[in-house]
Amino acid sequence: MEETQVRCPQCGSTQFSPVRKNYDMGCGCLGLVLFGWIGLLLGLLGGGDVEMVCANCGARWEPGKHDRSSSGCLPSVLLVVVIVFLILGAFALTGGEPSGSTFLDSRGATRGRATTTGNVTRYSNAQGATVGTATTSGDYTTYRNDRGAAVGSSTTTGNRTTYRDASGRITGSATTNGNITTYRDASGRVTGSSTKVGNRVIYRDASGRTKGTQIKR
Repeated sequence: MEETQVRCPQCGSTQFSPVRKNYDMGCGCLGLVLFGWIGLLLGLLGGGDVEMVCANCGARWEPGKHDRSSSGCLPSVLLVVVIVFLILGAFALTGGEPSGSTFLDSRGATRGRATTTGNVTRYSNAQGATVGTATTSGDYTTYRNDRGAAVGSSTTTGNRTTYRDASGRITGSATTNGNITTYRDASGRVTGSSTKVGNRVIYRDASGRTKGTQIKR
């Protein structure tokens, strides 16, 4: 039985040679579609593979492709996609990595803490006992006490936040300009302010005296 001679699939020539690839353009293009510009790095997954190059017409093909257990970078790309979706799913279920703040009084002593997971912030005193929570949905936040009863709410429009009690009556507002927030009561009288400096927020009363600091992490 005669052995079938390997020929170029495009021109039929038997003059070809193996060449090792440094970058797989197909993988790179697929990565670009899936993950944006950073996905071009997936082209490196196909690097190191050997392909045949025809000396007559320049056609390129993968030797013994039908015998290979994998095809190009597709399995690797699929694995990356699965990992990405698993990570996104985990963050969706847990609300992502919790963030928090520590509140200090004017002397630097810890007075309380706040821990945010997803759209829920839990407030605790210096001993760690929960004193209330805040749940945010869009521009609307509901505040509850340690027993879960709603005690107030706030609505943010642009740079202004309006606060209401449990009955819906306006109790005050906060207006932010740059790194400074000014707080007012229901009648519009200034009751205090806060200034954001790096990861710190410094709170002052209406006279400008420092009343406390919030350190965010």
